[in-house]
Amino acid sequence: MEKIFNLPYVGDLFLEHTFYMLDDEPILFVCKGIGDIRYLCSCCRLYEKWVVGQVAETELINLIDDKVSIREVFENCDTKFVVRWDGKRFKVDGDVHDSLLPKAGALLELDREKCGAYRGSLVKYRKQWQSIQLATQQSNNVLSAWKQYQETIFTWNQYQEVCSKWKQDQELYASLLKEWKSLGPVIDEVSRIISSAISIQLTHQNADYWEKLAQYIQSVSTVAEAEDKEEQVQKQALSVKQTTETYGSVHNEAPCNDEIQYLAA
Repeated sequence: MEKIFNLPYVGDLFLEHTFYMLDDEPILFVCKGIGDIRYLCSCCRLYEKWVVGQVAETELINLIDDKVSIREVFENCDTKFVVRWDGKRFKVDGDVHDSLLPKAGALLELDREKCGAYRGSLVKYRKQWQSIQLATQQSNNVLSAWKQYQETIFTWNQYQEVCSKWKQDQELYASLLKEWKSLGPVIDEVSRIISSAISIQLTHQNADYWEKLAQYIQSVSTVAEAEDKEEQVQKQALSVKQTTETYGSVHNEAPCNDEIQYLAA
């Protein structure tokens, strides 16, 4: 393919198909660039200025079929620019004025024989590209499914690990519970022995206290007995005194000592 443009930021553009020519120069044509990107080019000033727009195969097919005008194709381009030749190099200008575009409503209006082969190549390329896109999508779906499968396997393995750990914990808990039940009587006996030992130890440590308490109780009992005897003697003496006085008043004479001793006895 013939190289038509060498553009900054765009690269080399090669002539793919010519719709119209003037003085053996293409004035409406299609170029192909890096990555098989296609550009529709319209000459505004011969040898000096062109409008270039990035197009898809579908737009070119519609243009060949006269379903859209030449101007509409450029208007529908997301990327379009003006190319200028200053005699030494090409320059790119992003400002595309409407006056530079082809006449509104002008169709391609070319015979099917002249554009049929190129249209067929565009259709074939579009089908191939769609097949590639479909294969890519299917590949992406496979990769996505494989990734999901791996994530599922990883999640399942984690679940298995958790279940296994839970089962081990359950078995350990059951074992500990069984051991605890078997140790229950032993623990009760140890508790009883400890309680008894504490009581004995406390009693042993406070032996002096208990001895002093016993001595105090005994002394209290002795004092009480002495007080009871003294009270009885006083009551007997008072009784003797009352009897003597009574007897003396009856007989008008004091009793003899023998009688007092008798009565006191």
